[in-house]
Amino acid sequence: MARTSHSNVMALPDAAQQWNFDLFFPTVPGSTGVARSLTYKCKTTTLPKSGIEQVPIELHGVKKNEAGRATYDHTFSCTIMGTVNYEDYKALRGWRDYTRSWKNNTGADAAGYKVNLELDLYDNQGNIVNTIILAGCFLLEIGDIQFDGNSSAVVELPLQFSFDYLNDGVSF
Repeated sequence: MARTSHSNVMALPDAAQQWNFDLFFPTVPGSTGVARSLTYKCKTTTLPKSGIEQVPIELHGVKKNEAGRATYDHTFSCTIMGTVNYEDYKALRGWRDYTRSWKNNTGADAAGYKVNLELDLYDNQGNIVNTIILAGCFLLEIGDIQFDGNSSAVVELPLQFSFDYLNDGVSF
Protein backbone atom coordinates (compact mmCIF):
# COMPACT_ATOMS: atom_id res chain seq x y z
CA MET A 1 0.00 0.00 0.00
CA ALA A 2 1.34 3.42 -0.95
CA ARG A 3 1.86 6.28 1.46
CA THR A 4 -0.92 8.80 1.90
CA SER A 5 -0.78 11.29 -0.93
CA HIS A 6 -1.92 14.86 -1.49
CA SER A 7 -4.77 13.61 -3.70
CA ASN A 8 -5.91 11.19 -0.95
CA VAL A 9 -6.19 14.05 1.53
CA MET A 10 -7.82 16.44 -0.96
CA ALA A 11 -10.47 13.80 -1.81
CA LEU A 12 -11.69 13.56 1.78
CA PRO A 13 -15.16 14.93 2.55
CA ASP A 14 -15.43 18.08 4.68
CA ALA A 15 -14.36 17.64 8.28
CA ALA A 16 -17.04 17.17 10.93
CA GLN A 17 -17.36 20.38 12.95
CA GLN A 18 -17.66 20.22 16.75
CA TRP A 19 -20.45 22.79 16.84
CA ASN A 20 -22.76 20.89 14.46
CA PHE A 21 -24.92 19.16 17.08
CA ASP A 22 -28.04 19.46 19.20
CA LEU A 23 -28.78 17.55 22.39
CA PHE A 24 -32.54 17.26 22.83
CA PHE A 25 -34.17 16.89 26.24
CA PRO A 26 -37.77 15.65 25.79
CA THR A 27 -38.59 16.44 29.41
CA VAL A 28 -36.87 17.28 32.66
CA PRO A 29 -38.49 14.99 35.24
CA GLY A 30 -39.73 16.85 38.29
CA SER A 31 -40.11 20.17 36.44
CA THR A 32 -41.97 21.79 33.57
CA GLY A 33 -41.21 24.27 30.84
CA VAL A 34 -37.42 24.17 30.52
CA ALA A 35 -36.62 21.06 28.46
CA ARG A 36 -36.59 22.76 25.05
CA SER A 37 -34.46 25.66 26.25
CA LEU A 38 -31.79 23.23 27.47
CA THR A 39 -31.23 22.25 23.83
CA TYR A 40 -30.53 25.88 22.87
CA LYS A 41 -28.27 26.41 25.89
CA CYS A 42 -26.23 23.23 25.48
CA LYS A 43 -22.67 24.44 24.86
CA THR A 44 -20.81 21.14 24.89
CA THR A 45 -21.51 17.44 25.11
CA THR A 46 -19.68 14.18 24.65
CA LEU A 47 -20.38 11.07 22.67
CA PRO A 48 -19.72 8.31 25.22
CA LYS A 49 -16.65 6.24 24.58
CA SER A 50 -16.97 2.56 23.87
CA GLY A 51 -14.51 -0.25 23.92
CA ILE A 52 -13.78 -3.93 24.04
CA GLU A 53 -12.65 -5.68 27.18
CA GLN A 54 -9.33 -7.44 26.90
CA VAL A 55 -9.28 -11.10 27.90
CA PRO A 56 -5.76 -12.28 28.69
CA ILE A 57 -5.13 -15.99 28.24
CA GLU A 58 -2.05 -17.35 29.97
CA LEU A 59 -1.02 -20.96 29.47
CA HIS A 60 2.36 -22.68 29.76
CA GLY A 61 4.32 -19.44 30.05
CA VAL A 62 2.65 -17.90 27.01
CA LYS A 63 0.24 -14.99 27.09
CA LYS A 64 -2.11 -13.92 24.34
CA ASN A 65 -5.00 -11.49 24.34
CA GLU A 66 -8.45 -11.93 22.89
CA ALA A 67 -11.45 -9.67 22.64
CA GLY A 68 -13.99 -9.80 25.44
CA ARG A 69 -17.29 -7.93 25.70
CA ALA A 70 -18.14 -4.64 24.03
CA THR A 71 -18.57 -2.04 26.76
CA TYR A 72 -19.60 1.52 27.51
CA ASP A 73 -18.78 3.57 30.60
CA HIS A 74 -22.51 4.38 30.76
CA THR A 75 -21.87 8.05 31.50
CA PHE A 76 -21.62 11.19 29.42
CA SER A 77 -21.43 14.89 30.14
CA CYS A 78 -22.68 18.18 28.81
CA THR A 79 -22.38 21.85 29.72
CA ILE A 80 -25.40 24.14 29.77
CA MET A 81 -25.17 27.92 29.60
CA GLY A 82 -26.72 29.44 32.71
CA THR A 83 -29.19 32.28 32.45
CA VAL A 84 -29.80 35.09 34.90
CA ASN A 85 -33.03 33.57 36.31
CA TYR A 86 -31.25 30.24 37.08
CA GLU A 87 -34.37 28.39 35.86
CA ASP A 88 -32.25 25.59 34.41
CA TYR A 89 -30.31 25.12 37.62
CA LYS A 90 -33.57 24.96 39.58
CA ALA A 91 -35.09 22.48 37.09
CA LEU A 92 -32.00 20.26 37.16
CA ARG A 93 -31.97 20.30 40.95
CA GLY A 94 -35.66 19.42 40.76
CA TRP A 95 -34.79 16.43 38.57
CA ARG A 96 -32.17 15.33 41.05
CA ASP A 97 -34.58 15.67 43.98
CA TYR A 98 -37.38 13.97 42.03
CA THR A 99 -35.02 11.04 41.40
CA ARG A 100 -33.81 10.84 45.00
CA SER A 101 -34.62 13.40 47.66
CA TRP A 102 -32.04 13.54 50.43
CA LYS A 103 -34.38 15.74 52.47
CA ASN A 104 -37.41 13.43 52.35
CA ASN A 105 -35.52 10.15 51.91
CA THR A 106 -37.81 9.33 48.96
CA GLY A 107 -37.45 8.83 45.24
CA ALA A 108 -39.21 8.06 41.99
CA ASP A 109 -39.26 4.80 40.11
CA ALA A 110 -36.94 4.51 37.11
CA ALA A 111 -39.86 4.87 34.70
CA GLY A 112 -40.39 8.36 36.11
CA TYR A 113 -36.85 9.75 36.30
CA LYS A 114 -35.24 8.20 33.20
CA VAL A 115 -35.58 9.85 29.78
CA ASN A 116 -34.15 9.19 26.34
CA LEU A 117 -31.94 12.03 25.15
CA GLU A 118 -31.32 12.55 21.45
CA LEU A 119 -28.02 13.75 20.04
CA ASP A 120 -28.38 14.96 16.46
CA LEU A 121 -25.26 15.51 14.36
CA TYR A 122 -25.43 17.83 11.35
CA ASP A 123 -23.54 18.39 8.12
CA ASN A 124 -22.53 21.90 7.01
CA GLN A 125 -25.95 22.51 5.41
CA GLY A 126 -27.82 21.71 8.64
CA ASN A 127 -28.99 18.27 7.55
CA ILE A 128 -29.08 15.56 10.21
CA VAL A 129 -26.46 12.97 9.28
CA ASN A 130 -26.71 10.87 12.42
CA THR A 131 -29.16 10.59 15.31
CA ILE A 132 -27.91 8.96 18.47
CA ILE A 133 -30.38 7.96 21.17
CA LEU A 134 -28.99 7.81 24.70
CA ALA A 135 -31.57 5.54 26.31
CA GLY A 136 -32.49 5.56 29.99
CA CYS A 137 -30.71 8.77 30.97
CA PHE A 138 -30.79 10.34 34.38
CA LEU A 139 -28.82 13.12 36.01
CA LEU A 140 -25.86 11.89 38.05
CA GLU A 141 -24.22 15.16 38.96
CA ILE A 142 -24.47 18.90 38.68
CA GLY A 143 -20.80 19.84 38.80
CA ASP A 144 -19.19 22.79 40.49
CA ILE A 145 -20.53 26.08 39.18
CA GLN A 146 -17.79 28.68 38.95
CA PHE A 147 -18.22 32.31 39.94
CA ASP A 148 -15.41 34.84 39.56
CA GLY A 149 -15.63 38.46 40.61
CA ASN A 150 -12.53 39.32 38.58
CA SER A 151 -13.82 38.55 35.11
CA SER A 152 -16.81 38.68 32.82
CA ALA A 153 -17.86 35.21 31.74
CA VAL A 154 -21.02 33.18 31.30
CA VAL A 155 -22.03 30.86 34.14
CA GLU A 156 -21.87 27.26 33.00
CA LEU A 157 -23.69 24.25 34.45
CA PRO A 158 -21.53 21.13 34.06
CA LEU A 159 -23.72 18.02 34.06
CA GLN A 160 -23.00 14.31 34.12
CA PHE A 161 -25.58 11.69 33.14
CA SER A 162 -25.95 7.95 33.34
CA PHE A 163 -27.44 6.04 30.41
CA ASP A 164 -28.47 2.42 29.88
CA TYR A 165 -27.47 1.98 26.25
CA LEU A 166 -26.72 3.92 23.09
CA ASN A 167 -28.49 3.47 19.77
CA ASP A 168 -26.50 5.12 16.98
CA GLY A 169 -27.94 3.20 14.05
CA VAL A 170 -24.89 0.95 13.81
CA SER A 171 -25.60 -2.67 14.64
CA PHE A 172 -24.24 -6.07 13.74
